[in-house]
Amino acid sequence: MSDYIHEGFASPQAAFSLRTGSDILGDWSATATHREREAVYAALFSMVDGSLFHAYEVMDDFQLPSELFVLVPNRLVIKIRINFLGSFSIVRIGYREEFSDLFFTRREGYG
Repeated sequence: MSDYIHEGFASPQAAFSLRTGSDILGDWSATATHREREAVYAALFSMVDGSLFHAYEVMDDFQLPSELFVLVPNRLVIKIRINFLGSFSIVRIGYREEFSDLFFTRREGYG
């Protein structure tokens, strides 16, 4: 049995590799502050090393079950897609106010 995927679901302890979205990261990074870049890079690295689900607040996108919202300090959000076979894609990066499809009810003061 694979440590990465079990019956189509990603294990919270799985390590993933970035498949697509580096262009999104590059475009976003061009206008981000050093502190914002460090926060986003740390979250993305935690996805790669398997600690994301323990280190960050992660919310499901109920409209797209394979996509997740990762709440990052500095009021940032990374939307990622879990792909098959242990990889992920960056879908979007921005401030939480820019995500109209995400409702922040539990931790309004996050970041």
